[in-house]
Formats: sequence, C-alpha cells, structure tokens
Amino acid sequence: MIIFLVALGSLAAWNAVSIQRPSFSPAERGAMEWLKNNSSPEQSVLAPWDNGHALAYYAQRKQVIDGYFEFGHELPARNDAMNTALNTSNCLAFTNALAQFNASFFYLPGSWFTSSTTKNGILQLQSCPTISIPFSSDGAKIYERKLA
Repeated sequence: MIIFLVALGSLAAWNAVSIQRPSFSPAERGAMEWLKNNSSPEQSVLAPWDNGHALAYYAQRKQVIDGYFEFGHELPARNDAMNTALNTSNCLAFTNALAQFNASFFYLPGSWFTSSTTKNGILQLQSCPTISIPFSSDGAKIYERKLA
C-alpha cells in the first residue's frame, strides 16, 4: 500500500511539473519571443484560438481571442474576424479583420501552413500596402498591420 501511495504521489508531482507551461516547437516559441521583443505591451494579436494562451505566456501580449469571460458577448464576431483573416487573400478584408478589434499582429502557426484554408487564403496575400510580414520561419509567420 505504501509503494502504491508513493507511486501515485510521484505521478501527481510529475504531472504538475510537466504541465506548467504550454509546449510548442522552438520555431513557434521563437516567433512568440519575436513578438515580445518587437512590440509594445499595448499591442494585441489575432491568432487561431488554440494559440491564445501560448501567445499570452510567451509573447506577453493581449489576445483578441482569449478570455472567454471578458469577451464572451463578442466571441462570434471575434471568431469571424479570425476566420476572415485565415481565409482571405484580399488585402482590405485581412486588414479590416485585424482593425475590427485593434489587433496590430496576426500570428499564423506553422501547423496551419498546409491547411487548404490558409493555402487559398492568407498565404496567398501579396502586395498588400497595409500589411508587412516582419517574421517568417518554418514554425510561424507574423503579419503586422501598418497604421496610417
């Protein structure tokens, strides 16, 4: 019985230590670190929902889609903005999706690079005078909305 309790306690301790922070690839963390070092704390990021906590942790920047309780009443509009940003190759539509919630950046994780959604959408976005791509790697792309 004592061995069982020691083993159970060890397993609980291992789980507590191993889930202290989100786990992302070094390339994704590099993009998040870039955001932290090259943006101000007042700037926010629009990104797919499942990246919100990691961006808040690593980049230490506000997320457009994170914090359900603060933004629950706006969640459909926020999700629509994110979906528009992913699905469009239209410069004005992409810029407006970010501007709708005053996002300065759009974070696209590498796991989305092969999605048909982004291959026919955001990854086709070219020659857009209101958007730059200040960070691009095999792990993530960061799009920046240029302010007028």
